[in-house]
Amino acid sequence: MKSEFQSPSPPHELRFVADAALEIAAFVSGALASTGAAATSISAVGHSATAIHVHVNVRNPAAGGTLLSAVELLGVLFAWIRFDQVTLRFARSWMWSEPSCAPLLATGAEMGSLEDPWVYAGDIGMPSSGNSAAEGPRPATSASAVAGDAAAEAPEMNPEMISDAEMRARYDVPSFVRAVWTVVHADGFEELSEQHKIGRLFGLSSPAEALTRQCSINLMAIRKHGTLEFRRFHGSLDATLIVRWAHFCVAFVECFRSRPWLLLSEHPSAEAALQALQTAQEEATADELMACMHGFVDPKLASHMASDAVR
Repeated sequence: MKSEFQSPSPPHELRFVADAALEIAAFVSGALASTGAAATSISAVGHSATAIHVHVNVRNPAAGGTLLSAVELLGVLFAWIRFDQVTLRFARSWMWSEPSCAPLLATGAEMGSLEDPWVYAGDIGMPSSGNSAAEGPRPATSASAVAGDAAAEAPEMNPEMISDAEMRARYDVPSFVRAVWTVVHADGFEELSEQHKIGRLFGLSSPAEALTRQCSINLMAIRKHGTLEFRRFHGSLDATLIVRWAHFCVAFVECFRSRPWLLLSEHPSAEAALQALQTAQEEATADELMACMHGFVDPKLASHMASDAVR
């Protein structure tokens, strides 16, 4: 049995400046601990039935926070991919092959690492399966209001027209990087409004569709909810751990929105940008991540997360 718990939608979404930590802790210690609903279960094929999905507002005008620009969103996304294998170790080991939060390997191998689970991964444009206890907003806003007019104009994809092999072949980081490169270097892109830039990058029929929503970070949530959905973490009854992870996700966005580490304009070609991303991901360390996030999180966070995962 799988249970699902969602936090309130805007204007009542959880905010750390408005006692979100206390609300999360009270819910975990009260409702979940008393029922055991978040106790981890593992299927016969080694997949966990529980996880925590944290939605961080980036484009929803009804929720709190400053809306991110297209450049800021790309900065956060490329930073997440850069440290994907670092944050992977923050979660319990059974999440490492969990099909609902596949790793974003810059080499593009993630889609070939999971066979049967990816049969149902072609649900582009379909409603999300929902949020968990520590999630952020689930706003009722239109695609055009969140991701730009281009999102509303493009037709929905029909997953039934694409084979499983074709879907696995196109849902990868290299495809996304090349598609983004094409969009941002297209004639007239810089003259577009911010709303239209977001639509070109993350709306329907956009480069975002090169990645399924069932990856460690879900880009489909930008169009649907105006959020970035972090799907990496395991379910837990440890309220302190859940709060720590939720805060990390928010801090990650705040940190890397102002540090556009890998803007595509810095490289002469899509292949050069991709190579730089692959190298950075291969060489990334927890110490490097904590150094980048100095002032946003506890410098010992990585060691805390690792020790929690070991227990």
